Order: sequence, then structure tokens, then C-alpha cells
Amino acid sequence: DMGEWIARGAVGAPNGLERPAEEAWRVVALLLVAFGLAVTIVGFIQVLRAYREKRLETHGLYATVRHPQHLAIGLWSLGLALAANVTAAYMTWFTVLYFYVVLALWEESHLAQHFGSAYEDYRQKTPFIIPFVRSGLPLPRPGARRVVALVAYYVAGMAVLCLIMQGIGVTTRHFI
Repeated sequence: DMGEWIARGAVGAPNGLERPAEEAWRVVALLLVAFGLAVTIVGFIQVLRAYREKRLETHGLYATVRHPQHLAIGLWSLGLALAANVTAAYMTWFTVLYFYVVLALWEESHLAQHFGSAYEDYRQKTPFIIPFVRSGLPLPRPGARRVVALVAYYVAGMAVLCLIMQGIGVTTRHFI
């Protein structure tokens, strides 16, 4: 049933992999966690300095993307999901990523109010959350339609994630 698929489903049946492939998978997961945590810490230090100096941070990691910490949290939480390799972990990763994107949208409205044209110029020059990608999902102006659009994106994203996991294959793991 669906509850068991979510709670105990192992994506891609890692126990069926040969030992070297399983170890490679764990190395990728560990590297994502380590890289993501490092970027989160560096981004925090950069934005803390800018906050103390009461200025907009546009250098370092913030010259590449407007929300490097959110990207980094998405990376290290994906690494944790890969390490666990269960359906619930991937669904949790997607939910965390989704809420950090929503948080970034909220932050942008407040940064635009606080820094005005300086933030608008920065927004025009710097990608949102994915380096070198300047396009995003179309969203209505703030209000009820925007909330409906955000909920629809979440539901659609979760459906696509579940379809991908089903395509890869999910087997039930029995825990002791």
C-alpha cells in the first residue's frame, strides 16, 4: 500500500547493486553533504558580515546566485536522501527544497523593500538559486493566485518525483 511504499520503500533496490556501485553511491551522497554544508557555512559567514555592515551582499557566493545557502541546503539534504535511499527521504528532500524556494521568494520581496533599486539591479544580474540559469517558474503577483500556483507546483513536483521513483523501481525493505 501507499503508506508502506513511502515508509519502507527503497529506491532502485541498492541491496541488489554490486558492492563497488553501492560504495560509489555512498561516496556521492557524502560529497553532496560535505559540499552543501561547506557552502552553507561560507554563505552564512558572508551574509552575517553584510548584515553587520548593513549592506547588500553581492560578492563571493552571492555573485553566483542570490540564494547560495538555500541551494546548499538542497544539496546536503539530497545527499542525506541518497544515503538513506528510501522513498520518505526523497519526499522529505523535495519538501525541504520546495519550502526553501518559497522562503527565498519571501526574502526577495523584503530585500527589494529594504534595498530598493540596488536589489533590483542585483536581481536582474544574478540567477535566483541555480547557477547560470536565469529563468524561473511563472508566478502571479502576490495574493491568492500566487498561493494556488505555489501549491500546484508542489503537488506537480511531488507527483513527478513519485513517477521517477516508480520508474527507477521501489522495493520494500524490511527493517529489524
